[in-house]
Amino acid sequence: MHNPAMKFERSISGRRVSVAHIYADGGIPHLAVFPRLWMSDERLDRWSPLASFGADVREGRLPAYSFIEPRHQAPGANSQHPGNNREAVSEHASDFEQGEYLIAHVYEALRKCPNVFKRTLLIITY
Repeated sequence: MHNPAMKFERSISGRRVSVAHIYADGGIPHLAVFPRLWMSDERLDRWSPLASFGADVREGRLPAYSFIEPRHQAPGANSQHPGNNREAVSEHASDFEQGEYLIAHVYEALRKCPNVFKRTLLIITY
């Protein structure tokens, strides 16, 4: 039987690595559909609000693998998924643009810490 959660538990460089940390920006995260990622206290401890991402970068606490979960529902949607960019969050910015701000926020947090940045691979998927 195919288990989609397994993609978060694949081997990296010969080591078995599970999702070390998930940063969520509020709302109902899509990763909640994978119970293996959150159905124990130990796994729930791996979830943090996105607001803590910058501090974790600055303090060198990023794990071997982190996943950023954007906010998928209005208000404040920033996921850039189809259907999430229908409402403007202000007269000057749609929530699609909020997704651009999210990407910039993550990139800038990493870039400002050269010791973290030089050993980080940032992958943005759509």
